[in-house]
Amino acid sequence: MATLQGKRIRFALLLVLPLTAFAAPAATARSASAPVNLEVPTISGSAAQSATLTATNGSWNGDQPIAYALQWYRCNTAGGSCAEIDGATGQSYVLVADDVGKTIRVRVTATNANGQSSSLSAPTSTVVSSSGPAPVNTALPVVTGVAAYGGTLTTTTGSWSGSPAPTYAYGWLQCDPNGASCNPIPGATSATYRVQAGDVGATLRAQVTATNSSGSVSVQSLPTTTVGRSSGPQATTPPSIVGSPAVGSTLTISTGSWSGSGAIDYAYEWDRCDDQGAGCAPIDGATGRTYAVAAADAGSRLRATVVATDANGSTSASAGTTAVIGGSGTTPTPVGPTPAPGGGGVSVPAVTGAPGLVAQPVVSGLLEAGATLRTSDGSWTSAPGIRFAEAWFRCDAKGETCKQIAGATHATYRLTRADAGSTFRSEVTALNLSGSASARSDATAVIGKGPAIRLRGGRYSIPAGSLARTGRLVVSWVRAAGTHARPAVRLAVGDGHGHAVRGVAVSVAVRGYRVATGHTGRSGSATLRLRAKGTARHGRLAVSVRARTAHRGPSAHRVVTLRVR
Repeated sequence: MATLQGKRIRFALLLVLPLTAFAAPAATARSASAPVNLEVPTISGSAAQSATLTATNGSWNGDQPIAYALQWYRCNTAGGSCAEIDGATGQSYVLVADDVGKTIRVRVTATNANGQSSSLSAPTSTVVSSSGPAPVNTALPVVTGVAAYGGTLTTTTGSWSGSPAPTYAYGWLQCDPNGASCNPIPGATSATYRVQAGDVGATLRAQVTATNSSGSVSVQSLPTTTVGRSSGPQATTPPSIVGSPAVGSTLTISTGSWSGSGAIDYAYEWDRCDDQGAGCAPIDGATGRTYAVAAADAGSRLRATVVATDANGSTSASAGTTAVIGGSGTTPTPVGPTPAPGGGGVSVPAVTGAPGLVAQPVVSGLLEAGATLRTSDGSWTSAPGIRFAEAWFRCDAKGETCKQIAGATHATYRLTRADAGSTFRSEVTALNLSGSASARSDATAVIGKGPAIRLRGGRYSIPAGSLARTGRLVVSWVRAAGTHARPAVRLAVGDGHGHAVRGVAVSVAVRGYRVATGHTGRSGSATLRLRAKGTARHGRLAVSVRARTAHRGPSAHRVVTLRVR
């Protein structure tokens, strides 16, 4: 906390502005601004005859006041060849028989004293004819996950009947320890929920609302257990052991992938088990990421465990056990033919079996069109001479109905716009002289439209629209810029994973200066010029930076202090 002119202000960063003074520029009139669309209009409601669709105006920037006019359109199933619907100019529209087999869109025109502009919504799904029953719940939603601060909960939709098939909306409720006196949690409107500090001591319920053209019905899950204070990090991809299970070789454990709060520290433990993988006991001094297989390990199996620790606690995950450790004579031999004893000709290395899967492949990388995915080979037991072949599969949004991508036969795959809306799996085939075996990765999350733009240092820039409403936005840094005559603030915005976010609406408020606004550019940064309201102030000035992807989208706020002489 710091004091500025008798007021208490919270500062997240002390930044020294290398200016000798802030000169008060000549007063200038604010430039006129016609409406600019920040977020396209949206349509809610069931796409069925007799149902009511409702449109939002979207989000707009520009001089106030802004007036809005709407026009509804009837389009083909692809959302094209649209024609105006006579008289449909209100905020809502009731679907009629002529709409069956079509999609519906709405155009919003924003007008102020400086001009006007329009924005067109995305099309609805194809309108169906319906006179069936409203949704009826036949099985309650089920919540899974860790009910502790920092944990993630996920709800199913439950089971429903109704015609046409209902669409679903989600909400989360915070309840007392008995599961009663429940109140909605603001902004928690997806099928997953990250447990917050304010939930500690309460129970949580998921609420699912099913809607079709005949009505809407809401039901709640059973309450969770009482939310604890800490769950520690959660393993999203399990660890795996890489290396040959033979005396004299070196094994390495991957940490896997984890979600947690802030920085995560890792510790390792290696155990020796019997030949059935039971009776495991820690190996003295084996606490590193790698382990040199010793003679004492012959005939046993080895197991490795990763302990992940963040600000909330510690959690462990095991990589499972290796195959039975072979003696020193089973140390892998070089790939390819070797000279036969006594010279003259070659002999083939002895083979003890085809590859066996220890840990499946894992796909990593930014899930946006324009970015590159990479697959690991997984972990395998095998005889000498193992090699790998990779393939990529494009799947539907549920990770099912997968089709192999022709020509995608490398460990990396560059995502294109055609991949948006799909999920991906990699398939790795391990081969040696005894045979082959294949394994597929788990499906990724759904690929975003992007496009992701590769920046220096391996980072990517993604558009603001790529962040889900449950995503995270971060003001990465704030610095001084400009000259003493034209002071400015330079800042950068990211997504919390190290990726820059472009197209974010940002504003800077400084005491004694007009609010400056703008949008982040290609690299996720923006420079905002300051204009004094009157005499420039001296000393320390509080700068409040706000960033938002869209209306009700992810936002961030950061306060810094500029030292001005």
